[in-house]
Amino acid sequence: MDSITTIDGDFCGGARAFPELRKFCLCRMGNLKLWETMYSYDMGSVKKFMFPNLVELLIRDCPNLRLKPCPPRAKRLEIESSDNVLSSWGEWGASSVSSVSLTNVMVTVKSSKVPLVQWMLFHHLRAITELRIISCTDLSCNSLDIIGDLSFIKSLWLEDNTQPELPKWLGDLSSIRKMDITGCKELSDLQGSMRHLTSLQELSFIDCPRIKVLPEWLGDLTALKKLEIRYCRGINSLPQSIQKLTKLKVLTIYHCPELAKWCKIEKNKKMLAHIQVKYIFLMNDHLVQRVKLHGKRIKRSCGRTI
Repeated sequence: MDSITTIDGDFCGGARAFPELRKFCLCRMGNLKLWETMYSYDMGSVKKFMFPNLVELLIRDCPNLRLKPCPPRAKRLEIESSDNVLSSWGEWGASSVSSVSLTNVMVTVKSSKVPLVQWMLFHHLRAITELRIISCTDLSCNSLDIIGDLSFIKSLWLEDNTQPELPKWLGDLSSIRKMDITGCKELSDLQGSMRHLTSLQELSFIDCPRIKVLPEWLGDLTALKKLEIRYCRGINSLPQSIQKLTKLKVLTIYHCPELAKWCKIEKNKKMLAHIQVKYIFLMNDHLVQRVKLHGKRIKRSCGRTI
């Protein structure tokens, strides 16, 4: 595969090649520079997509690849260690972007060293509904255009990223329903702009050891139904404003020993009384106790009732 530099209609065997292809992977093709995603049809008067029924596209370790003139019509797109795919779109000018825009796309970006402000690919992916950003180095962005492209996101996963604070643009995700922050080892500052996410229903913090406190503005997330905290040993209490989260139905705490102890204190139980289901896992030296709190009743896995 090292000799391949271009993918076009001729390379694939003509305009009608692979019409039913659902999944396409480009991996470890260091010399691949260009994929022409559309071809001329009917004597050149009409442009159509290569692989018109494509559902899933994976591009991995293709550092020199550019896609022209726009992304293919795939509902699931994963880009890993292929930064030119993210950033090169401005080079082709304003081709018929509006006619090829995608909707309801699930996008995963892994191991990017290009700042998010340069992810011009998002201009061609209207209404991304699910976005996963994994092991990326710079999530800062002051571009209103790109932030606008993210405004339709319903679910966001931030995983194994290295920034000490969450990006400010999180507060502009007006449609978001679910947010999962996992393995962000350096994260210590939760961005205050998140308080504006009044549509957020599910929030998870997993393996973020430097987070020491959950801010009082957590109570502004009035639509929140599920809160999950796992492997965040630095958190030792919940903010008093959690009492304002009247729609919160499920609280899960796992491998957070100080926080679990806090939840057992009688006055703190009263703060959490409105939460219907609570799963609190207490980690002892020789015993893992699974504690399920449902309403006012608390049961341990060993059969005793508290």
